[in-house]
Amino acid sequence: GVDDTGYDVKFFGDTASAFMLWDASADDLILGGAAGLSVNSAALVTGVLTTTAATVFNGGFAAGGVGTFADGSESAPSITNTGDLNTGIFFPAADTIAFAEGGEEAVRITNAGQVLIGAEASQSVLLGTGNALQLQGLSSNTSGISTTRHSNDTGGPYLNFGKSRGTADGAVTAVASGDILGQIFFSGADGTDIKSPAASISVEVDTTPGSNDMPGRLIFSTTANGAASVTERMRIANDGAIFINSGGTGPSKTLNIKGTGAGSNFAATSQSGASFSMSNAHAADNSFNIIDSNNSNDLVTSRIAMINTSISSRTGDI
Repeated sequence: GVDDTGYDVKFFGDTASAFMLWDASADDLILGGAAGLSVNSAALVTGVLTTTAATVFNGGFAAGGVGTFADGSESAPSITNTGDLNTGIFFPAADTIAFAEGGEEAVRITNAGQVLIGAEASQSVLLGTGNALQLQGLSSNTSGISTTRHSNDTGGPYLNFGKSRGTADGAVTAVASGDILGQIFFSGADGTDIKSPAASISVEVDTTPGSNDMPGRLIFSTTANGAASVTERMRIANDGAIFINSGGTGPSKTLNIKGTGAGSNFAATSQSGASFSMSNAHAADNSFNIIDSNNSNDLVTSRIAMINTSISSRTGDI
């Protein structure tokens, strides 16, 4: 028949609720009601095709315009494939896209650009209101991340952190001494949230960098009992010096240990006899292995010197 609003053509099926309408003014083909569209050969759509029922393309499909789909759901996604109707793409909210697998939501991209795997809502862990990539699961299989490299060489997989002081994507503005290049936090739920870290590992720029020159320090931190933030416990400086409980301050030695109270700062225990070994690579008489005791002004208050009595014996006396 002829539609009463103009020269559009409307075809009806067995019931009035199922129809196919050609809208001449909009140059659109509209399928309404329970009417579905099944195309068994290649289809080319250069305008707008609207259907409120299932549309199946068994051949090729090319669209020169815009394809619009219903919201769908995780159990019945609006974009799916023949024979597996509970797996596909659906739109759970405005500016949000989700992927269903076997009738369950698997991945969601939120209106903030966050990618959620195994979760329908963003969860804040430690910093901010939720990270750009989040993985939540109920077991090690669903909450773990692995990376594996298969190659007949010495190379292995890696995780790379990068930082610049630029303000646009792709910037290479130089960082400065003290800038954090990357961090790994370990946080646990405390009954209120998951924003309290128990420990962290971080890397910072250690002294001024330059072109192809990036000095760094590696810092290990833990959170004390009764606290909600981490405190630096050990640092490896750019020259390989190790600072324990000193925050990187102290004499320029290979190993620096700072205590916080009276008592032993260094202990060696063994069931078969503890030992402390010192060696001097300088092959000459009268070379020393020295143990100094310093005060707060870095002045030597006492000293134990072990002297090589000869090149051949390398024995030491106090």
